[in-house]
Amino acid sequence: MNYLKNKNLKINCSKDLDGLKHLSCPSKLPNSINNIKIIYIYNKTFKSICSLFRRNWHNLQIIKLNGNKNILTFKNIDNYYSLVENNKNDYFGCKNHFLRWKNYNHNNPIYFLNLNDINKNELSKFLDCDVKIFDGLNVKNTIDKYNNLILKYPISYNFYKTIDENIDKLSKEHNYHNKFSGK
Repeated sequence: MNYLKNKNLKINCSKDLDGLKHLSCPSKLPNSINNIKIIYIYNKTFKSICSLFRRNWHNLQIIKLNGNKNILTFKNIDNYYSLVENNKNDYFGCKNHFLRWKNYNHNNPIYFLNLNDINKNELSKFLDCDVKIFDGLNVKNTIDKYNNLILKYPISYNFYKTIDENIDKLSKEHNYHNKFSGK
C-alpha cells in the first residue's frame, strides 16, 4: 500500500484508520465509496496467519474477516493450529472471505493480487497506469520465518495450501475474464 501511495496513487489508509482494510464483505463499503477500483491483496494463508499471531492481531482479524464479534478467538498460535488440525476448519474464514469479494455483484471493479506472483502488466492495465511504475516493486518472501510451524503443523499447512491453490485459480480466472490480463 505504501509503495502505491509513494507513486502518487490514491489509496485508503494503510493503518486502517478509515476501517476499510479486511472488511468482511464489499457490502460493508460505505455508500460514499462508489465507482472506485479495489485491489484485493492476498498472500500464502498459513504465512499470513502466522504473521497475525506474531503481531498479536489474530483475534481482531478473525472478527473483521468474518464480520462477527461472537466468533471463536484464540490465545495463541498453538491453540489455533491444534484446533485446525483436529477439525479441518479455517477459523479465519479466509476462503469464505475471498469468495464473498469475488462473488459480490457491485460496480467497483476488483483486481485480485497475489503477493507471491505479481503480474505487473495486469496490475498496470487494471490501474490504467504505466507498467514502469512497478519497476521497484519487490516483495520479500518470508515463509522461511515460519518453517518451525510448518513442521509442527503439517496438516494445517497443507490444509491452507489447498485453500491458497483454490483462491489463486479463482482469482486468475476472475482477472482474465475481466480483461485485466490483456489477453
